[in-house]
Amino acid sequence: MVKTYGTTGLRVLWMGRNAGMNERLSEEYPFLKSEVLFGIRCEMAQKPNDVVCRRVPVSFIDTKTTAEVILPEVVEIFAKEFGWDK
Repeated sequence: MVKTYGTTGLRVLWMGRNAGMNERLSEEYPFLKSEVLFGIRCEMAQKPNDVVCRRVPVSFIDTKTTAEVILPEVVEIFAKEFGWDK
């Protein structure tokens, strides 16, 4: 977290704490749901792909886990933030 965000990491964690999102997207990787929220609210992420490829680049590490576990979590966060429905 500190390596990625520097002192802004505290802001990411604070935002996640207030939203109840300081938990991992997957047990296998250290990326947090709060990082997705921060990407949406502060870094202008508009699509789930923006997050899994650029902000939390897990798609380059493990495509299977990204598709099966992480992307559905990211889409759920986006849906809540943007008011998407099925």
